[in-house]
Amino acid sequence: MLAVAEGRGWVCYGTEVSPRSLEYGRKRGWVVATDGGAAPRFGKGMFDVVTMIELIEHVTTPLRFLEAAAAWLRPGGLLYLTTPNARSLNRWLLGPTWDVFAPPEHLTIWTAGGLRRALAGEGFRQVRIRADGFNPYWVMARVRGRSENTAANRDQVARELNEFLSGTLLRRALKRGINSGFTAFGIGDSLKVWAVRST
Repeated sequence: MLAVAEGRGWVCYGTEVSPRSLEYGRKRGWVVATDGGAAPRFGKGMFDVVTMIELIEHVTTPLRFLEAAAAWLRPGGLLYLTTPNARSLNRWLLGPTWDVFAPPEHLTIWTAGGLRRALAGEGFRQVRIRADGFNPYWVMARVRGRSENTAANRDQVARELNEFLSGTLLRRALKRGINSGFTAFGIGDSLKVWAVRST
């Protein structure tokens, strides 16, 4: 993601726990750290955009991360985050067997309402949330009576479905329509959030 941003003229900073990813970032010339809160080059109010992609479901103190994002952003800056949706269609169909319920990897599964309240409490406004995407892997496995529920299989099905639905103009329009329906009913697998820091 940082490589794409850099290619569009952005100056890139990143936090990561993986030593391999940190080394990659350093080689690219980015400012990277394991803990941005302790890194002197991650100053308050210095960022236009902060992203948290599939992060806040993994941490024990998600509100601390939202607070840090608000502190790093300049007034009017944008937070973009994604996280699994506790009210997704897969959750309703599969209940606790949905693989997203996977402690200790996933600790907090959010609803759109819960995220709105948490973000408002940290000083964000103009919160826009989409709930889109659906991975049929687990439902197909249950219908077929299979138990080979692995993340690799799930991810492969998701990639193949996305490639198929992105293959033509008509399929892309179909995908947009389906995702609009998921968002309208709040039942997509993933919450995608845009929130602006208050001025």
